[in-house]
Amino acid sequence: MFTSAVSETRWSARVDTLTNLITNYSSIQNAVSKIENKSSGEAKSKAGGHRRLLDDPEFIVALCVTQFVLSYLNCLTKSLQNKDCDMVLAYDDAANTLKTLRQLRTDEHFRKVYKRAQAIAAKQEIPLVPRRRTGRQVHRDNPTVDSAEQLWRTTIYFAFLDHVCTEMERRFPHDQRQMMLGQNLVPSKLANLNDTIQDELLQVYSPDLPDVNTWEQEVTRWKVKFSDIPKAKLPGTLKSSLKQAHQDFYPNIRRIFVLLLTMPVTSVCCERSFSGLRRLKTWERSTMGEERLCGLAMLHTHRDKDVSGRIFF
Repeated sequence: MFTSAVSETRWSARVDTLTNLITNYSSIQNAVSKIENKSSGEAKSKAGGHRRLLDDPEFIVALCVTQFVLSYLNCLTKSLQNKDCDMVLAYDDAANTLKTLRQLRTDEHFRKVYKRAQAIAAKQEIPLVPRRRTGRQVHRDNPTVDSAEQLWRTTIYFAFLDHVCTEMERRFPHDQRQMMLGQNLVPSKLANLNDTIQDELLQVYSPDLPDVNTWEQEVTRWKVKFSDIPKAKLPGTLKSSLKQAHQDFYPNIRRIFVLLLTMPVTSVCCERSFSGLRRLKTWERSTMGEERLCGLAMLHTHRDKDVSGRIFF
């Protein structure tokens, strides 16, 4: 719980951990204090460090601010981790979340967060006062303010919100949303593919398409191909749709699917393989060969498949 890397692969686990920390702040502080008093050596040293951190008023404010802001990102984070993530919807949700975060940059919203921090500090009998300030501060921000609330509003709340908004703009640029419209070529979503979206796709992907002149005819044949298939049996993912787009008959559509599968927002399966490798490649298995590691990774990734009775070479 107190490690620096709460979860390097699941951002939703971060806000859950912070929420549990705020909810059980008193119990955690008491447990750490008991460990510090009754232990020795490394355990005593680590417990003392955690206890001093929990007693730090700036940490309490930063904890409440971080939990408050990340709570607005939790739903977006979980939706991006879905295997069947709708990329257009993901970009729309990201834009809406960014707009919401910008609206939070007010004194009124910080005052609510600060009251929560005051309640936690009062329960632990910790005065919410900033650290000693000097005329020339080089290791942290030192704005000219009249109160601790103004100091933390500027150095923690506004600074963290600005950082999150900047990262959201960088990771979800508006010009890439048009490329995500290619997901409407997935057979289960062909009903959304109108003439406007079709023209936008041609405009965005034309430099990468192998045969631009047959684009309209190819899309028409693609629609007819799945017109008589029940909706429940239509391919609903880019991976399954790619198998249906034969290179000789649908070269343009296949190229779009390949490009979409390389987009960051569609790389959930790859990211999960990295997470699995982190769990498999431990210090105890540092001398494991590549062949055995690949086999374990395949078994771990596809653990839903039954491999009993199969012969492996």
